[in-house]
Amino acid sequence: MIIDILISFGIALVIAGITMYAISRQLKSVRQEHAACNYERKGSFRLTAQRDSFLYRNVSRTPRSTGNTSRPSGSRRR
Repeated sequence: MIIDILISFGIALVIAGITMYAISRQLKSVRQEHAACNYERKGSFRLTAQRDSFLYRNVSRTPRSTGNTSRPSGSRRR
């Protein structure tokens, strides 16, 4: 009884593994691009209005320190 369950579970894992491998092979053609213009097809995007409509506006301001305090070692300016 337990042997039958383990065999069934093993067969299900093999079938699931083969299915996932086949699906993941279809995704290999996608690669990361560093510039957004490489994602756009020529002539596929047309901007018709030059305005943004916002429903809500929430601005929170925090004063910055102007002294010569040292920054944490993990932060860098770029």
